[in-house]
Amino acid sequence: MALHPTLRASLTLPAVCAPMFLVSGPELVAEACKAGLMGGLPRQNARTFEEFEEWLGAIRRTLDDHEQGTGRPAGPLAVNLATRVAEDELGRHFDACERHGVKVLITVGGDPHLSSVMRMTQVCSCSTTSPPSGLPRKPSPPVPTGSTASAPAAAGIPAPSATLR
Repeated sequence: MALHPTLRASLTLPAVCAPMFLVSGPELVAEACKAGLMGGLPRQNARTFEEFEEWLGAIRRTLDDHEQGTGRPAGPLAVNLATRVAEDELGRHFDACERHGVKVLITVGGDPHLSSVMRMTQVCSCSTTSPPSGLPRKPSPPVPTGSTASAPAAAGIPAPSATLR
């Protein structure tokens, strides 16, 4: 699958500073983006929603200052977000990501057909559940309780992710 032109234009190097549990924080993510990489922030590293939103705000301010001071675009900001949460909570997270200029969402688990996930695709430039072009879409099988596999992965569909406009 080709990289979206908007993302490609903001990358110095087509690389991701991966969202690492208990390692990636706002400082590391901001520095990766300033270096022209995609910086990934894992949602679970912030202990509360309020802390997560504070981190996104701090990263956004740092990146805006960088772009204004250097005239160079920062690499895209990505968030790794578990989708096995209540739908209203998931919607709050999508709203926060959109408000703070998150360009890429990396989603984990959950039902890709929930209305909040479908709403996310309306503000995204690619679908969260579509296979790369040319590959047939298989129906999503049920995921057993306690399973860590997502329904799309079990159906042979690549891990869901989305690129925000």
